[in-house]
This record gives sequence, C-alpha cells and structure tokens, in this order.
Amino acid sequence: MLFSVSLGLGQQLSAPPAPSDNLLRIESDLPIRYFPEEREWRTIDGTGTIKINFRELTIFARKARYSEREQILEAEEGLRAIWQDGVEFEGGRARYFVNERRWLIEGGKATFDPAYFGEGVAAPLYLTLQSISGTDEKLIAERGTFSSCDRPHPHYSLRAKSAEALPGDRLILRHVGIYLGETKLFGIGRFTVSLKPRMRQNRLPITPDVGSDRYSGFFVRSSISLFDTRTQSADLVLDWSERRGIGYGIEHDYTTRRLQGGLNFFVQRSPFAGTEQTFSWRHQHQLLPGLLFSAFWDERRNTPFAGQSYTSSSKQFSLRQSWGRGSTELALRMLGYGVYGDDRTWTLNHSMSTGRQFVNVFATLREVSRPGQPTDKELNERIELRRRLSDEWDMALRFEQRVDLDKDKYTGDNFYYALDRTPELSFAFRPRRSSFLRPNITIGLARWSEPQFVGIGQKPLSLTTERLHIRVDSPYQTIKLAGNLSYNHSGVFEQFLYGNDTAQYLYAYRSTLTWRFGERSQMDLSYWLQKHRGYTPFRSDTLTSYENLDWRLQISPSQKFFLSATTGLDIERDFFRDLLLNLRWQPSQGMALDLSTGYSLERGKWQDILGRLLLSKPGGLGLPTYGTFVSYYGFQPTPFAEERPAPPPGGFRSELTFRYSPSQGQWTRVRLFLDWSITRTLRFETLLGYSGVLRKMDITQFRLTKDLHCYQIWAIYNRERREFRVFFVIKAFPIFQQFFGTSDQGAFLDTSLGQVY
Repeated sequence: MLFSVSLGLGQQLSAPPAPSDNLLRIESDLPIRYFPEEREWRTIDGTGTIKINFRELTIFARKARYSEREQILEAEEGLRAIWQDGVEFEGGRARYFVNERRWLIEGGKATFDPAYFGEGVAAPLYLTLQSISGTDEKLIAERGTFSSCDRPHPHYSLRAKSAEALPGDRLILRHVGIYLGETKLFGIGRFTVSLKPRMRQNRLPITPDVGSDRYSGFFVRSSISLFDTRTQSADLVLDWSERRGIGYGIEHDYTTRRLQGGLNFFVQRSPFAGTEQTFSWRHQHQLLPGLLFSAFWDERRNTPFAGQSYTSSSKQFSLRQSWGRGSTELALRMLGYGVYGDDRTWTLNHSMSTGRQFVNVFATLREVSRPGQPTDKELNERIELRRRLSDEWDMALRFEQRVDLDKDKYTGDNFYYALDRTPELSFAFRPRRSSFLRPNITIGLARWSEPQFVGIGQKPLSLTTERLHIRVDSPYQTIKLAGNLSYNHSGVFEQFLYGNDTAQYLYAYRSTLTWRFGERSQMDLSYWLQKHRGYTPFRSDTLTSYENLDWRLQISPSQKFFLSATTGLDIERDFFRDLLLNLRWQPSQGMALDLSTGYSLERGKWQDILGRLLLSKPGGLGLPTYGTFVSYYGFQPTPFAEERPAPPPGGFRSELTFRYSPSQGQWTRVRLFLDWSITRTLRFETLLGYSGVLRKMDITQFRLTKDLHCYQIWAIYNRERREFRVFFVIKAFPIFQQFFGTSDQGAFLDTSLGQVY
C-alpha cells in the first residue's frame, strides 16, 4: 500500500515512488498533524474537508485519522463516499483496513444513479442500512431498506435483515419484507435486484399486469426471478387469462467475456383453443479474435383440440471473420412451414479493400421445397472489383448471373426476372473541377443476358448480346443573373449500342429560374426535358420521355406565417397539374394552424382540405405535439409510443386534425389528442377519432394518471381493443409496453390524414 498526503497549503508530507493501483491519496483543507507516540496522522479541528481517493472511490469528511500501527484509515463527520460508476453514500463513519483492503461504513444511505444500471432504470434508487463492509468485489450490509422513494419514510420499500452487493452485477436481499408505507404486505426469503444493464424489456418489472381485453378477457400476468448471478439470470413467467387459460415459461439470459445470448420458452394452455408453444434462442460466441459465431432459432407450435399440430420455425446460423481490411461471412437461413414445406438459403459474402481498390464476392444458394412439387434450386453469384486509377479515373469490373440448378424439374422459376452481366467493365472520369462544360463521363462495355417473356404459359426466351453505354452528365451550375435573380441548370446525354444492331440515345436538360424577395420568400420556374430515340432489347434500359414546366411560390414575411403554391404544365401530355396550396400560421408559441388543399385546373374542382390546430399552455411546451399529421413543411411524424413529460399543473397540449371533402360536403376524418395536467398529481390523456366514411367514432382511448411521488397509478381504457387496465407503476422502473395510442391489433396508431396530390 502506497500512501500520499498533501495539505491545502501545498505541503507534501510523503510521495509514492511510482504510480500504483493501490495508491491511497489524501488531500485536506484541514491541518494534519503526526503524533509519534501513537504513530497516527490526525486532522486538527477547523473549517474545511478532507478528501480521500482510492481507485474508483472518493470520500469526503470533516475529520480523519490514519494509524500506522493498526494500518487503519478512519473518516467521520459529514461523511460522503462517491464511486465513479454512479453510487453515492452518506453515513456516519468509514474505516479502511489497509492490510485486508476492506471497508467498513457504519450507518447511512446509498444512492444509485440511473446511469449505474445502464438501461431500464429512470430514477435514483436508495439503500438505507445500519452498516456496510467489504472489498471492491463484494459488499455486505446489515439491516437494509431498499426503495426508489427518497423520503425519510418511503411510500414503499423492501426491508432486509442483510444484503449482499456485487458491484456491476446484482444486489441480494435476504429475509425481505415488502412494505407499503409502514404496513408489511408479505415477506420472502430472498430477493435479487440486478445491477446489470437490463436485457429484457418486454415484461413489467416488479409489478403485475392486470386488466381485461377482448381477446383474453380478464387477465393477470407477472414474472418471478429464479436466479441472478454474475453471468446468468432467469425469470419464471406466469400468465393467466379468462379465455386463453394458463400460460407459463422461462426467460433465461447469459453473458460472459466471449459469449452472450438468451433462451425463452413459453406454453399457453387454453381451454378453448388448445396449446400454444413458443421457443426462441439467440446466441453470439467470439470463438477467436475477429471470428464471431451467431445463432438465432425461433419456433412456434399450435395444437388445437381434435386438430393437427402446426409448427413454423425460423433458424439462422452465421460465421463471420473480420480483419482490418475486410470480412468474410458464411450464413445459413432455414424457414420451416410444417407440412407445407421449407426454405433453405446459404449465403457467402466476402469483402476486402485496400487504399485504391475494393473486392466483393457475394453468392446465395436457395432451395425451396413444397409437398408434391420438385425442389427449386437457384444459385445467384456476383463478383465486383472497383479500382481507383487516378484522381480523375475509376474502373469497375462486375460479374453477375443466376443459375437454375434444377433445370426443368421445377418450371415455376422460368418466369423469374434476372439480369446477368457476364461480365461488365466500366470506366468513370470525374474532373477535379467539374462544370457544365467540363462534364463527368462514364463508359461501360458489357455482355448482358435477360429473359424475354413472350406469352402466358410459354417458356421465356433468353436474349444475350453485347452492350456499350456512354454517359455524359454536366452537374448543376448556378449563374447569378442580377440582384436576387439566379439560374441553375444541368444536362445529360446517353448513348446505347447493342450487339444485335440496335441502338438508342437519350438527352435531358433541367433548369430553374429563381427570384428571391424578402428574407424568406422566393418564386421558382423550372423546366425539365428528357427525350429518347431508338430501340433497346433490354427491359433494364427502358427509358421514358417527359417535358414539364413547374411554378412554385413561397411567401414567408416572418417566422409566424408561411404560404406556398405549386402548379405546373405537363407539355408532353398536354395537361395542367393541380394547384397545391399550403398555409402555416403560428401567431404565438403555444398556437399553430396548418392548412393544405389542392385545386384541379383541368376539372375546376377543389380537393380535400387538410387541417391541424395545435394548442398548448404554457406556450413553452412547444409545437408540434403528439400527432402524425404530414404536411408540406417537413414535419416528421411523432408516434404516440414516445412518452412525453407531463405539462405543468393546469397546463395542456392538444392537437385537432381534420379532413373535409368539398365534393362530398362532409368531414371524412377528425382526430383529437389532449394531454391535460388537471392538478400537480392528476393527469388526463385522451385520443378520439371520428370517421365520416363509417359515420362513427373509430378511436376512443383514455388514460388517467395519479402521481403519488415515487409511483403512479394508471387507469387505461381502449375501446378498439375492448380493454381496461389498471397499473401500479414505479417511476424508477418505466413500463416498456405501450397501451395508449395503439390499435386493436396492438400496432401504433397513425393519426395522419394523408396528403393532397
């Protein structure tokens, strides 16, 4: 043990000869005196603190002593112990026995930061105890109380006669009583709390899941921890429902230095539908440095009463070798459909790169078997080489083809489309300073093979011939005309020559004239032209012709107002495009109105009107809120799955979206979302929807949340699922299931109203 002491005045009493992991560093604002008779260092009473650093532990105190004879370091008065991984302890007195490398802390309270657990914990956890002792690898506590409630008398707690903590692994409580306030609900002999990042997030932690829905009727679901070691953990999953019967299973996770994975097995025995079995296994094993083996196995079996059992499975195994310049992977995927056949696919993928070249080899061997049919066997292979010849020239060589291994035994694959390149060589030239008059040039020479489908029920023919492709494209170039007026344009020319004496060419030109007025407003006039002449024998080279003139106007005098209009003329087909109008008005931070519609210039009719009204109080809650209204302003959909913090007391968020059809004279769809904090502890959320086509409410959902400091009580009603649930939710352990904003199938609701085209 090395020992270093420094005073706040900068005086160094002793220093270690070299850095060491066992170095104990002491820094003090207080005077420190050495007593030769007792062979002790002691702090002298005064104003300040003493700081003790040892590995990942830092201790602050107002009084300390170190005995050279007993080899004991002792700190007390205002004691705070902080570990770097997010654990903080406040207590009465701490002792460190140097020879034994053991700590002893008497009385206090430990705080575990959420970051200490990785994922799955959202609030600090507290452990109040009579004493704690141990080493860096194991801590033993006496008379401990564990809770996420920070009050002197917690609303709920787990009280244990003894506790054992393995840092970074688990906390084991023995002779535990479950308390609600000061009332003991029941006792258990042993309870384990994992201190590792949580792997499973599909089950509710600690609390049971109780409710009723249209598929299960009344149900109760929960899980019980069987064991939780440094490398493994397992839970017993229990599920009972009125209509689906009894379900039980095991969820097992394991992780070591070289391998990790999990195994789940669940059985549901229904008195009405029979037996359902689900098995899944995922595994990763680092066999050697850079060599990784992965496995996945998922199997489901349904056995109805007086019926035939049906089994479906999905299995995948892969071996991947990685090194600095590339990787090689061999994978096998198998899909089983019981008596209906199975699929098997082998995949080989090899990639390697150097400073100037890249090589990729990719091949798949697929076998599909169905009862009463020949096995379909296919081989797809691709080899690609890309090389940088110079700063301006690149070269690529590609070989790709599909081989029908079963020939005419299985004729169903004769109508599969595949383009074979046997081979294809291309050169690309990109000037260092490209411009409209200094274009990019690509030259490709290939031998292509493509099936030609002649008629229904007839075997396709195969066309194989040479192909020469030349492409010249000029990148966009902007020309400043005058003041706020600018012009940008680009052009493309392509020539195709084929070995069967056919050819085609293409030319294209794109340009935009832009006039900017004000800080945020502009008008654009765009002309796009593409024409092609000739003939191609390959479907992959089929080209289209178009000629368009488009007009766009955007007016935004301030950030509170935005108006846009878009229309155009299709010169090729001789018709006007619809006029699209979009408006956003946000007079304040807590209010915004969006409107979108269109007008058909050809038919003289208005299209549907889409709208969204956003309100919030206070305005600082921000807009948009929960909705998934998609307009022309680049707003991204916000799923209901994303939980938002509650508004302040008396505050709310709301979103009203609607779609009105002028041609039908009716509201085709209306959606309302409201998030309202009635009081500091009571929150109300609702999602309502009306369908004008069905002429009824198609979405009706409510969630009432009662906040009780460290935990919440949820009451959820979902008419689409015919479901009512009540949850006892501990804030520190968030629920990962989403029961609000979901459809009758459990999928997240999309409340968008579409777009006007």
